[in-house]
Amino acid sequence: MIDCADADDEEAMHAITLSENPMDIAFKNENGTEFACALITGTVEIWKLREEEEEEASDGRERKGNKNKGKYEKKSTIRAHSESVRAIAFAKTGSILLTGSGDKSVLVIDCETERAIGRIANAHDQAITRMTKLKTDENVICTGCDEGVLKIWDVRQERCAKSFKDDEIFVDFVSEIYHDTNAGERNELCVTSGDGTVATIDLSAMKVIGQSDNMEDELLSCCVMKNGTKVVTGSQGGNLNIFNHGKEREPSDRFQGHPSSVDAMLKVSEDIVLTGSSDGLIRVITISPNQMLGLVGEHGEYPIERMSLSDDLNTLASASHDHTVKIWDVSFLREENEKNNMMMMDTNNRNNNDDDDDDDSDSEQEKTRKKHKKGKAKNKVPTGKELQNAAKKKQAQKFFEGL
Repeated sequence: MIDCADADDEEAMHAITLSENPMDIAFKNENGTEFACALITGTVEIWKLREEEEEEASDGRERKGNKNKGKYEKKSTIRAHSESVRAIAFAKTGSILLTGSGDKSVLVIDCETERAIGRIANAHDQAITRMTKLKTDENVICTGCDEGVLKIWDVRQERCAKSFKDDEIFVDFVSEIYHDTNAGERNELCVTSGDGTVATIDLSAMKVIGQSDNMEDELLSCCVMKNGTKVVTGSQGGNLNIFNHGKEREPSDRFQGHPSSVDAMLKVSEDIVLTGSSDGLIRVITISPNQMLGLVGEHGEYPIERMSLSDDLNTLASASHDHTVKIWDVSFLREENEKNNMMMMDTNNRNNNDDDDDDDSDSEQEKTRKKHKKGKAKNKVPTGKELQNAAKKKQAQKFFEGL
């Protein structure tokens, strides 16, 4: 757990300084010990957790002149593209790195040799903005570009399986692509665009099955929650628009807790999402009920460009325009989610037992106990009000120090 109330500028587990501004970030392995960072210069930096503790950390000596305090070290730098690398993704259990660039191409890189083994030149007519690999088939990826075109690729054959042109779906840049499988029941893409709409694509039929009205605000991020029943999108204006999945014409709910744009979003569980905003804060949000539980951390005054969550849900990486990547311990979210799931199972079991016994109503004592337990579950995350107040105090302190 991160206690931001007593944190200073290096409040994250590790703060890493990059050579240039990052545009995307992705963990290579399940436990988050290695990650890749896409840079505006066209290069990709690979960072890895040191295998052994530094001597300075063990005996308490201060590391002088080292901006990268912590346990991560740069493993290598890959020159991938002539223009900025805007999107990256690992495939085949981390053995393959995929990159999408402003030069309109997709590169397939062998992680062991760090050499290109495939290239889709002119994959789009405009710069590539987003890319994701499919959870059901790591040989298939989806890319989106600045003019709103979406394409499905088989990277083994370097072949485009399907192209959705700008006049078919979007009229502005593709801002996020989220693959929704919903425990195998669905095989769909949820895609947001700068034109203010979110669309759902059925990958089995390769067709658009729904698209929202124009929200009159750029949609920048999205994910599918509540066991596939809700689509949540982040906007330029700071709103979280919540749609009923399959009925995305208009939002069914809206959360207005962000003062600035929601540029990045990560699903932690069916109820919890992490948001990265242009005000530099990483927030913990619950959906239905909609509330902010607290803050993971911040990047000062700089906006958060992208985030990545390890598969074991213990480690979060955030990339910002301050040339840094920060690594956060978010294991408390996973532990909290497991507790909530066990609590829900226990409640369901009790309800089933009550039905079997033909018990028409709970006693007043049982109702009070359930209500109390439900209230406790909503407030278990230990970073709530205290972290929010701590962040406000820190911003106020910076303001007065500058006078």
